Amino acid sequence: VYSLYKTTSQKTTIQVGTKKVESFSKLNPTSQIDTSIVYGPYKNIAPLSFNKLSVHYENNSPFLVVENLERSIEVSHWGNIAIEEKIEIVHAGAKLKGSFSRYEYQRESSSGLSSVKSFKTILPATASDVYYRDEIGNISTSHYRVLV
Repeated sequence: VYSLYKTTSQKTTIQVGTKKVESFSKLNPTSQIDTSIVYGPYKNIAPLSFNKLSVHYENNSPFLVVENLERSIEVSHWGNIAIEEKIEIVHAGAKLKGSFSRYEYQRESSSGLSSVKSFKTILPATASDVYYRDEIGNISTSHYRVLV
């Protein structure tokens, strides 16, 4: 940690969440324990001093980012309420290498590790006619279930 003060002791632990660490800075003492990289402990560190470190690891988990959310609520004179949400979601996680092949995606169980398999949201108890539309206009019905 970059500090204005003399540091007596410092230990930094980085949790990467996977054992597939490609590379990391080797600053003595450094150790890799399961899914963690531990730097230190370092003793008597001078003020305003630092060592640059980098960690490169594999992370194929989906990482959804909501870029825009628009909610329309329509209340009729007969007491019906219709709610429509338009959510623009982008996968900001691991990018594809090469082009996408639906055939390969369905054929190999290990392909699509970074794809989004499910999306959790909170719906009203009386929700019906749930569907989603992708970027190119495909409309699909959804399987939804009550989480208790």
